Amino acid sequence: WYASAFLKNKYTLYPKASIIYNIGFDNTGTHNAAVDYFNSTDWNSIKPITLDVEHDIKTNQQALSRWKDYHNKIAQSSKGRFRDFFYTLKAIGGKIYRRIARSTNKKVSGSEIMWSGNYKSWRDAANECAGYDAENILQKIKSAILKVKKGEAAYERDSVTFDTLDYSSVLLEAFKSIASANNEILSVYDFGGSLGSAYFQYRNLLTNLKQLNWKIIEQPHFVECGKQFIEDDHLKFYLSIEEAMGVEENKTLLLGSVIQYLDKPDEIIGKLLQHEFEYIIIDRTGFIDADNDRLTIQSVPEYIYKASYPVWFFNEKKFIETFTSKYNVIQTFLSEVSPPMILADGKNVFWKGYILKRKQ
Repeated sequence: WYASAFLKNKYTLYPKASIIYNIGFDNTGTHNAAVDYFNSTDWNSIKPITLDVEHDIKTNQQALSRWKDYHNKIAQSSKGRFRDFFYTLKAIGGKIYRRIARSTNKKVSGSEIMWSGNYKSWRDAANECAGYDAENILQKIKSAILKVKKGEAAYERDSVTFDTLDYSSVLLEAFKSIASANNEILSVYDFGGSLGSAYFQYRNLLTNLKQLNWKIIEQPHFVECGKQFIEDDHLKFYLSIEEAMGVEENKTLLLGSVIQYLDKPDEIIGKLLQHEFEYIIIDRTGFIDADNDRLTIQSVPEYIYKASYPVWFFNEKKFIETFTSKYNVIQTFLSEVSPPMILADGKNVFWKGYILKRKQ
């Protein structure tokens, strides 16, 4: 109900006194005692009034503030359970809106479903896509990241800003553990890291480190923008892994929701493994419950930014085998952000992460 009202820009009127009679607390249920404080018998207190909708109906700012405080407290203690709800409110429909689109395989208010098709080649899929390199995407992400950098928002994901910090507890513990083993120094090579989404998400949670080096490897126009507007003492942008490579110990490669968006993922993984990172952290990577990988098109709803691009869902066993010749899997985890889904043909897809350590 809340999501539906929010999407249609509706107001909700909360009367001072209850105008319902709730028969669910009459002591006939298994788990409830008899109580009557949910009911109102003073029906005469309810008087009809005439309102000028345009001028008399306004948001009660005090009530709104208390409502936000209440749900923020719940979100902090129960992140997974309420994350979709907050994403909905902040992204004008966000996750619940997208989940409807995914599960029904239909257009929702002009926005395509998130994943569609089963393409034989990357070229076939790419020919039907607008791509990730569109200028409108960069500008939206830049605007959101600058708000986070200035302290006007807590963090950013997919160009959407959030007022309350959210993060993966698994990733945070991994960063801390790696730094602890390296004299409190953390060197992260964030491959496909946008304009620093993960860096700004975790930087204030890693303030006890002696040194934090965060290097983003991205497309040229992202690197140019990052160098001009985003870089700071700890965050730098590069066009390639080779250009970014430094002399740091215990280098950590971060692959956060990126491998599935590459034309030839096996080839790229092979090149990355040549650099012998001490640790590899894989996060939010899509898998399918099927014998073979599937190439689909992901369409981003227009309320985030208008874009579409090819994306892989991998067979998990085959995917992880590309790493295990040189790395041990020390932890696996389900994504805290993306819940499992069912595609139009009934195949289950899910998002998962891994912490890998190089074999000695």
